Amino acid sequence: MSDFINTDNLLNQVLSLPAQSQLEYLKAQLALINDPFEREKVETLVVLAFTLGQSNTSQNQIVILIHGIRTNAAWQERVAQELSQTSNIKVFPVGYGYFDAIRFWFPFYFRNKPIERVLREIRGIVAANRTAKIAVVAHSFGTYIVSRILAEQPDIIINRLLLCGSIINDEYRWDLLPKIPPSVLNDVGTDDLWPVAAKVSTWGFGSSGTFGFKTYNVQDRFHKLGHSDFFSLNHIRQYWLPYILSGQIVKSSWGAERPPASTAVSVLSIAPVKTLASIIVAAIGYGGFILYRFAFN
Repeated sequence: MSDFINTDNLLNQVLSLPAQSQLEYLKAQLALINDPFEREKVETLVVLAFTLGQSNTSQNQIVILIHGIRTNAAWQERVAQELSQTSNIKVFPVGYGYFDAIRFWFPFYFRNKPIERVLREIRGIVAANRTAKIAVVAHSFGTYIVSRILAEQPDIIINRLLLCGSIINDEYRWDLLPKIPPSVLNDVGTDDLWPVAAKVSTWGFGSSGTFGFKTYNVQDRFHKLGHSDFFSLNHIRQYWLPYILSGQIVKSSWGAERPPASTAVSVLSIAPVKTLASIIVAAIGYGGFILYRFAFN
């Protein structure tokens, strides 16, 4: 290592590691600096920045984890365990029970129940941690829930928002939110068919988890992953922890290398499923009406 190093880069590298590994890593990097004066200066700067950074983020930070449908959300415990190694962060896995596909596709009434439950949980968490900054990690239907809460509840203030498998509408107006989060990171899975399927098969959802938002309000980060492939320990440690702990967005090489969307994704994205379903439902309803009139007249 050169005797003259970038302390910001070193600090970010330290923060991206689990808490129990940070000190040993810092010692190893400092040992590579030959000049004693430079080594002491770097050590002082990094330790000071690390201490201030931890006091500004970890000391009063809560992390809320919101799952998708038809899942027991084992990933929530995995993330909670990783974060538990960092002191002064409180983690709250939030759920709304098992939400089946039928209710997921029905655009009215059923969606409000999980939104109300998650909102109730968030309000309780915020009330018990009034000085804390909030980071939210949401997957699949959980992203839709968060989008509704942000749009409809101006008192809920989120500092960092991490989305994956997002089904938020592509045209979602981030710029019109009462309180837009200062940082929104959308982990996009280019092999994820489910956001596209949700968009074309019912109302209110979008394919933002497959193609990204493409807006200045959100940082899209692309990965060659499917709908539930974000939950490996490697991905959590490499990409999620730096963002949750310090706001650092670790770049993915897949963003620049990814090929055009697969044929399956392209075809599915333009399939008029909702239109066909509406026609079928209307035809069945009209046919039933005609039979009723015929039978009773």
